Amino acid sequence: MPVTLADIGGTHARFATLEDGRPARIEKYPVAEFQNMAQLLKKFGSGKGALYIATAAWPWPDGSWRFAREGRWTIDPRELESAGWKLKYIGNDFGAGARGALALEPEQLYNVQPKSLNEIPQNRFAVLGAGTGLGLAYVHEGTIHDTYGGQMEIPRRTDEQHTILKVIKNLKDDGREVSAEDIISGPGLLLLYKAVCMLHGRRLADVDPKLMLKNRDDPFFAQPLRLFHEFLGMFAHQAVIYGHAYAGLYLDGGVLHKLVEQAAFDKENFLRFFIGEPIPLVKKQLESMPVNIVTDPYVALRGLAEIAKHDA
Repeated sequence: MPVTLADIGGTHARFATLEDGRPARIEKYPVAEFQNMAQLLKKFGSGKGALYIATAAWPWPDGSWRFAREGRWTIDPRELESAGWKLKYIGNDFGAGARGALALEPEQLYNVQPKSLNEIPQNRFAVLGAGTGLGLAYVHEGTIHDTYGGQMEIPRRTDEQHTILKVIKNLKDDGREVSAEDIISGPGLLLLYKAVCMLHGRRLADVDPKLMLKNRDDPFFAQPLRLFHEFLGMFAHQAVIYGHAYAGLYLDGGVLHKLVEQAAFDKENFLRFFIGEPIPLVKKQLESMPVNIVTDPYVALRGLAEIAKHDA
């Protein structure tokens, strides 16, 4: 029976077949160009069989999986089964990414902080990533734990951060407090840029994130990029401490991939706000744990392959 692996994100869908226990024949499609999951599967054309899905959508009481952002289609397992697919697994994309990250080789990782001597054994890992949204998952003794972590309220430590978040809350104009996902994501990076422009009385304009990275010496691009890394560091700090995930932190997602590709990842500010000034025991744990950015864009497919191998 053929096995199809599908990673359905907020912007792109990635597909592969399972061959010799690994993803093969990988294809990537813009989700916005398709009206439903069936069209994507038909485009990939692997032949109906076993199907493993990782998705940025979340399960609803009616059994469907829906995306948090409005205007997106749903994934309905019953429709897939009726169409002849044998749905073996559907779960959160960062859960699959967490499983895949642990199987990566060193050359598929960008090291942010090397592991140093840690006197306290640890076995819980955290995986978080910034793309169209913000995901967070944990792996503990081989078991994946999904979360809604990206929806936590964003922390703030400096007067500048406090002021920026007040401006962003007004820009959002939806009555909600600013969440981590509102800031630590592709749309969040642009929101930070708009907030900086407003604070400095500069006219708002639509900006491509690629332009921000290319011209990051421009103060109006440098400030939001720095703030992005500060907020990312604080969110990672909370995620690791809340989940007691000192065995390792994996950072993933399209935004971070681009930052690494453009040599624009700000290690100094990320680590400064990631470590912070907690009690000495916690600080030692944070300083000694490995932190890596996943550079493989198909890590969720690799995670699905690991899940499929376990089923075999």
